[in-house]
Amino acid sequence: MKKMFEKPFIYIILIIILIFFLVRRIRVVMETEGFSVHTLGQFKAFKVPGLYFKCSGGETEWTFIKADDRVKIVTDKMLRVNNIDVPYESEEQLKVADYIHISGFENERAIAFLDKDQRDSFVCEKCSHQNVLS
Repeated sequence: MKKMFEKPFIYIILIIILIFFLVRRIRVVMETEGFSVHTLGQFKAFKVPGLYFKCSGGETEWTFIKADDRVKIVTDKMLRVNNIDVPYESEEQLKVADYIHISGFENERAIAFLDKDQRDSFVCEKCSHQNVLS
């Protein structure tokens, strides 16, 4: 009868693989960040600062959003960040197609304020190249 720990390097390799798998599932959200969670393309939740364990399948997508991102409003209640729609709230009067900045996250929503510069592109003074703002 063989002893169970006769070849400990096999168990060490298995433990390293398990730790690697678990570390890839941990999400740390800082104060100026957030994660938007979408399931099958629909907004499910907004993860505010904290520590989260991501145990999702292939249909759930976690999208990183940071404060001070410049984004565009697509509906009265949603803005588009990284090709996904996220709910927002603002104290200012905003309209569709306005550019805004995200100032923080609260109550499952991004807090937005109007960007003073509503241009969507500018010309480089050095090379006259047209640059598109995101």
